[in-house]
Amino acid sequence: MLLLPNQIEGVAHHKTKDRYNLHKGPLWLPPRRKFRLPLHEFLTLFFELTFNWVINSTGELTLAHRLLNRDFPMNLSSPPETTNSKDSPAIVALHELQSATGVAWNLWTRIAASKWVESNSSDDCELDEAHSARMAFHPTCFDLFEKAFGEQSIQSEQSDPNQWWVVSPLLGPYGNLHSVAITTVSGDQRESITKLASLSLNYQREKLRAEQLESENAQFAQQVGDDFEEMTFLRTMADSLAVGDTSLGIKEVVTRSFEMLHGILGAEILCFVELDEAGQPKSSIRQTDDTEHAQVSQDACDVLAQRFCSQVTSGPLVRNDLIHQTEEEAQGTSQQLLIVPVQTSVRQFGWFMAINRGPGFTQHGKAPLLCASLHEFGTWEASLLSTAASVIASHASNLEHLREKGQLLVSVVRSLVSAVEAKDAYTCGHSERVALYTKRLAQHLSYDEESTERIYLTGLLHDVGKIGVSDATLNKAGSLTREEFGEIQEHPDYGWSILCELRQLAYVLPGVLHHHERFDGAGYPDGLSGHDIPLDARIMAVADAYDAMTSDRAYRAGMPHEKAVGILTDGAGTQWDPEIVSSFLEIVNDFVKIRQQYQPHQRRVRTGSAIVYQD
Repeated sequence: MLLLPNQIEGVAHHKTKDRYNLHKGPLWLPPRRKFRLPLHEFLTLFFELTFNWVINSTGELTLAHRLLNRDFPMNLSSPPETTNSKDSPAIVALHELQSATGVAWNLWTRIAASKWVESNSSDDCELDEAHSARMAFHPTCFDLFEKAFGEQSIQSEQSDPNQWWVVSPLLGPYGNLHSVAITTVSGDQRESITKLASLSLNYQREKLRAEQLESENAQFAQQVGDDFEEMTFLRTMADSLAVGDTSLGIKEVVTRSFEMLHGILGAEILCFVELDEAGQPKSSIRQTDDTEHAQVSQDACDVLAQRFCSQVTSGPLVRNDLIHQTEEEAQGTSQQLLIVPVQTSVRQFGWFMAINRGPGFTQHGKAPLLCASLHEFGTWEASLLSTAASVIASHASNLEHLREKGQLLVSVVRSLVSAVEAKDAYTCGHSERVALYTKRLAQHLSYDEESTERIYLTGLLHDVGKIGVSDATLNKAGSLTREEFGEIQEHPDYGWSILCELRQLAYVLPGVLHHHERFDGAGYPDGLSGHDIPLDARIMAVADAYDAMTSDRAYRAGMPHEKAVGILTDGAGTQWDPEIVSSFLEIVNDFVKIRQQYQPHQRRVRTGSAIVYQD
């Protein structure tokens, strides 16, 4: 029945210490005062009360501000005193329901099947079938509670001729709460309060859905951020590992990426456990922010490695509930453990072992599922460490292959040199001594390590073209004729022709071709002069001349060291580069030491039908 404006009486809910108690009868109402509203204002307020909702800046659901600010005696009372925390989801939901409907509600919580507790009662009175005789209206309330809770909808039931119970389920930040709210209203108010409660419940559902979407978006944003951070880290790590030094071992490769990997992983301690020859974990090297105050000692890291690493052969091992079995393992407070193998498809180098997930490394915003993993190693950390381990293992394996390739190249070069020296017993060892002299001069002239190794190989191959010279000319004991000397002068071109198809040895060609050029332009094969002669060739010319003069030949004995030095000194600026000769004189004692300590390689003698080399 719709009442006219002059028949409506407003009720002001004033703050009172008394609480609203359903089992003591109707709600206690404070004194009322009359008011009158014009018809048009009454209709406006009625529709505002029933349909119009406003969300304020704090995100709370309220009635229209006009309704709350008018001189209309519906100022909401303070919530009843309760034993629950004022910030609990149930209390927050109850306050929003009271704000939306303008009436007081009592909070009841379902603690078990068919058992309810009045949460804002000081005596926590239980409502179930056993107590139905004690409270005359409990069976009806019980049915309403169960129905509202089960169907998640507003329920109402008439308790007296002019009094109704209205029950609303409550929603919290993570979904359905095990709580309902109940209020008593007059028959005139039932329809409007039920509609308001329904609107409030629908709003709470939409609000919950929005919060869930926000949480999911936060998770997706965090995942995208983590993936981008991981890609950036892997690219940076790959750049830092891109080195030309093939002598680096697995420990040196790990050391280059340890600090960066430790920082992004968010672990208190990061260890690399090396694999010994028997395939068991060996001593570990570790990275930590504060070595002196680290909670897990080096000995404890080694014990953990011995216990767990051998169990990890393929995928990662994650333990966030680490239980120590020995006193050594319990040194410190190692609680979380992540181990991944550092391996390729054909070779294992060791393991990465991360100990204790540190808090505060990643901020997850409002995503509760992500916040729950701040103190645990999860999929992201395991994936990141596994990927880093794979990259490092691949890089270390590639370095090994490059070393093997370099060793193979040197072996091929030595075989070529041996082929040359097999034609001339008197020049045995000449190429290797020239290579050693050249290398020492290059070091003195500030060649870098790679260039020094290259000029060493050039020295080994500088006379490879003598394969094309006849044995009679090479081994002639007397003076050479003009034709024979012309044949000797062709050996740089022969050497160039032999080596020019080997792209990996292209850097040796300038020295091989031009090591017999003279500084004054009177040399061969191209008659280059001065600095037009490649530097490698100018260095090699001095080394080659020194060894040729001090070594025995078929047609003469080697001359004394002092005489050879004098000839080089006199020929500076004409036959040889004066700067190279000056550098030679500065380290001449090193040349003497190399000549005295040199031992030629002994040719291997076959002892059977075949020799098979196996690793």
